[in-house]
This record gives sequence, structure tokens and C-alpha cells, in this order.
Amino acid sequence: MHQFHTVLNLLAQQAAENPDRIAVADANHTLTFGELARRSDALATVLLQHSLARQPVGVIARRSADVPALFFAVLKTGGFYVPLDPALKPEKLGHICENSGLRLVLDTQEPPPLPQGVHGVCCDDALWNAAADYRLLASVRSGMQPSDPLYLIYTSGSTGVPKGVLKSHGAMLSYLDAFTARYPLKATDVLGNQTPFFFDASSKDIYWMLHDGVRMEVLDTGLFSQPYKLVEYLNEKRVSVISWVPSALAIVSQLNTFADILPKYLHSVFFIGEVFPMKQFNIWRRHLPHVRYVNLYGQSELAGACCYYEVDREFSDDETLPIGQPLANARILLLDGNTPVTQPDVTGEICIVSPALAEGYFGDGEKTAQAFVSYELEGQTLRMFRTGDMARWNTDGLLVFAARRDAQIKHMGYRIELGEIEAAAGSLDDILDCACVYDTVKSKIVLFCTAREGATKASLRKALREKLSSYMVPSKIEILPQLPRNANGKIDRVLLKTKL
Repeated sequence: MHQFHTVLNLLAQQAAENPDRIAVADANHTLTFGELARRSDALATVLLQHSLARQPVGVIARRSADVPALFFAVLKTGGFYVPLDPALKPEKLGHICENSGLRLVLDTQEPPPLPQGVHGVCCDDALWNAAADYRLLASVRSGMQPSDPLYLIYTSGSTGVPKGVLKSHGAMLSYLDAFTARYPLKATDVLGNQTPFFFDASSKDIYWMLHDGVRMEVLDTGLFSQPYKLVEYLNEKRVSVISWVPSALAIVSQLNTFADILPKYLHSVFFIGEVFPMKQFNIWRRHLPHVRYVNLYGQSELAGACCYYEVDREFSDDETLPIGQPLANARILLLDGNTPVTQPDVTGEICIVSPALAEGYFGDGEKTAQAFVSYELEGQTLRMFRTGDMARWNTDGLLVFAARRDAQIKHMGYRIELGEIEAAAGSLDDILDCACVYDTVKSKIVLFCTAREGATKASLRKALREKLSSYMVPSKIEILPQLPRNANGKIDRVLLKTKL
């Protein structure tokens, strides 16, 4: 277990040992570890003086270096923060505020309209520079425990209804211990943050920065629509490590950016959240063969990640990267119902046992009990999370993702993984990007894709017939100018289903 009780001890250590080292930066300004500590001390004091101790506090999570300071200020009150998308629709924002019990929302600028009874505060220089009451702050911090909540993140999932997942300080520290033991950063490293702060994966960047004392560059979202400028900016800021969703990485490779410019300082590329199309991954490897590539696997119901695979061989365009093996703080079980699957190449549901598991779904005991279960194994009672992801062990003892349980369909009497169809389609030269969905009403497999000029539905279908069994060839192919994406850059499959 980590020597520290809460993540605030990490901030205190960095502020004491590296007060003048830049912690977080955006295109407009920077904050050192010392400034990050002082700003959060000042704001936390104001909140405590207004009797806002040990409460959930919303934070409008903009692309700003000040946002982590808002997070840490909330933690210093003994409460937990709730990151909020600045573009949230009123209905979803209202649901989140009601479900979490939010009464206060902090912002780095004038907050958006908030539900009745929820107070918004713009954190200006007066609040950042308020006098800190260190005795008051110390009294709060002395009572904090690893089991205390750290943040509450809302994810829409497949239904579109936000569900809150509550993480603890201890869960995050467990993940950091395991992950940084394998992948430590040096003081000279610069971490390029792509994931918006209202998405769960961004916490990996924030707390990696805090644990290893490195600079985190908050990359402007607009750069990802201009890949040349994105790489230029990475070079200007000497970014050496990135942990992005594969869709963001694929934007760079799809547009042939590397023919004109290469990232000069990049030595490690981590990716998480979805399957990296192999054709795009191989473009990265061809142009940047010296870089370390690591496929991470995790869930929103877990702090950080639980599995990793460091790419150690060549892969053809129609192969899939393994999920790999568990980190030291995690145990992975594959289950068929409640029966363990141990044989190679037999599919089962990924189930995670780890101290990094979330506390559960906020305010929803029934859903928590369904997903976070007790499981008897070898005379032990384990707390286990059932992910709904299907996978298999390969003959090398590595975990290989198959599909989401809800992406496994029964079509024409056959059980089919939609991910297998996507992998085959993605390997075609004429397909740039793709996603496969199933029309349950018409019993049709539909492939949505972007394609090279001159490609037709007929030519694509003919090529797929050479790669897939006849019952797996999509009934319908739709060529779009671009695939819809959410704010994190992932393909928006929920929106695609509305186009059926």
C-alpha cells in the first residue's frame, strides 16, 4: 500500500520538493507545483469558511490549467469533486446535480446556466489569492482516510442516462503504485493530455503528473482537427509521453501527417478506451519505430487501468492487439456465467478483482449490487466487477479482447462479434475508419465507414466477401464524410444507431 493516505499528500510532496517546477500548462499560462498548492489552499479556505466541508462540489471541466487546481481545492475541504462537461444539456446537468446532491459548481469563467438551487462561482484572482488558513486546512486533512471519496464521474453508457461512478483516494493510489512501478516518468518528461477533464481517462494524466512530478500540457481540442499543427505543438512543448484514445491517434495517421512532420521528442505512446484500428497503428509504428507503444485496458468502474500490453512484435493489418496482462494490483478472471474459463481461445467475460475498484454507482444500490459482486474462489470471498467485456486467453497467456457482451449478436443462427467485422473492414486499403452496428428491427448488420475517393459500396462489399464468412458480410454499407464522435474523440455508436 502507498505510504500516503490521500492524493493530497502527493501534491504536498511535489510542492515541497519541486515548488518551481511546472506542473500543468495550457496554451495561455502555466502553474508550478508550488502555485498549484497555494491556489488550491486559498480556494479551499474560502470554501471551508462558508461551511462547505465534506461535500460534493461540481467543477466545469474546461481545457484549462486551472481546472486541476479546482479539483484539489475541493479535495482539501474533505469533499469530492464532480467534473462536468461545459456543453452538458440542461436535462443531463439537472439529473447529475440531483443524483449527486450538488449545491455548488465552480468554474474558471462565468458558469453556464445551472438548475434551481445550485450556485455557480467564477473563480477569479480574488479567490485564487485569498489568505489560506493552514490550521483549518490541516485539521481537515488530518481526518481524511484512503476510503474517502476522490471524485464522482458520470458516464452515459449505452442508454444515454448518466450514471455516477465514485472513486476513492485509496483506489487511485493503488493504481498509481502499480502503474508507475512499471512505467515511471522522469522529471524531464512532458505528458500531453488529450482527454477532456470531464472524461474519466483524464484522471490517469492528472495523477500521473502529480505522482511523478512531471509537466502536463493540456492540448487544445482544436489541434486535433489540424494534425500538422498538433504535431508542431507537441514539438514546441517537447511532449515526450501521450496517453490518448485510439481515435485521436488515428486522426493523425489517417491524414498522412507523418509524411510532412514527425513528433521529435515522443518516446512513449499509451492508448486506452477502444480498439486501435491495426492499419492506423501500423502507420504510427512505421514512422516512429523507436517509440514504446502500450495498449491499456480499464473501465470507468476502476481507477486508471488494470491491464497492459507493451507491443513487442509486428502485427498484420487484420490482427488485433492483445489487452495483455494485469497490473500488479489487479487480478483478471474470465467467467462463463460463474465458471472460470482457463483454456486458451475460449471466450468469457472479463471480471476484475482489485483494490482500485470504484465504490460503486452513486445512489444506485441495485445497479451496484449487480455489477460489483462477491465471488467465491479458492476459499476466498472476492469483491469483483463484472465488466460486460468478452475476451479470451491466447496461447501466450495474454488476454485478447473479443467484444462488448452487448456487441455480440445472433444473426442467421450464428453468434457474431461485431468487432471482428470492424477489424476486417478496417484492414481494407479503401476504408479509412469504420464502425459496425446491428439493426435488431430488420436483423441487419450495418457498416458505417469513411472511404478513399473512388471506393463504392459494391467494391467494399466485394472486398469484405474475401475476408469474412458470408453470414458476417454487412447487409448494408453506408459511406459517410466522417463518423460522428463524442467529446473524447471516440466513435459515437449511440448516434450511429439513430441513422439505421
